[in-house]
Amino acid sequence: MSVFDELDTKTIARIKRHAQEAQAVPLPYLKYEGGVWKIGADEVTDSLWVAATDMCAVGWTLFIDNQVAGEVFVSAFGNERPPRPKTHTDKTLWKKVGAAGWASDPWRPQYSLPLRNETSGQIALFKAGTAAAKAAIGKLLDDFVEKRRRPVVALTSTTARRNGRDEIDPVLEITDYVDDDAPWKGVVVEKNDTITAEPKLAKNEMDDDIPF
Repeated sequence: MSVFDELDTKTIARIKRHAQEAQAVPLPYLKYEGGVWKIGADEVTDSLWVAATDMCAVGWTLFIDNQVAGEVFVSAFGNERPPRPKTHTDKTLWKKVGAAGWASDPWRPQYSLPLRNETSGQIALFKAGTAAAKAAIGKLLDDFVEKRRRPVVALTSTTARRNGRDEIDPVLEITDYVDDDAPWKGVVVEKNDTITAEPKLAKNEMDDDIPF
């Protein structure tokens, strides 16, 4: 008999999470740009992937100078969206974006969806931050409620008319379903990598014209 035999279930579950995180490897990002799906420089439009809808995560990504500087994600199946992290709250430090010059919050709400290529077995993450990309993932979540299975999706697109112009939206077109429900090794759903330090405002960056 060992004292380890008396470990409670919460401790065991915590150790399992640490084990998963320790064995995780950086996953490539699946990106959608103007009608084209890519992983790095490789185009993967029209390829088939299993979407692990049950491992979808919801949270926030921090962008500093167009680079990811922090992330907070929780399982979409087990949690509501976490509150916006309490850092980078000084709006005078937010960067201006768009033609109107509005200040943009560096913490952006996003969804993170793991997908596995049907042919190669490669796993990639699709981070959805735009309204169209979020809608594509939302349709998969709706479908899971009904089918309770991981879908096989084709990476396609569709043209939508908005404000008098055509825009090409991403589509995760369901073509089939799989019965596999095992967790994918190396995929960490929940993540908390917040940045606590606030940036300093340089004198030449002060601007009284930023609207709030």
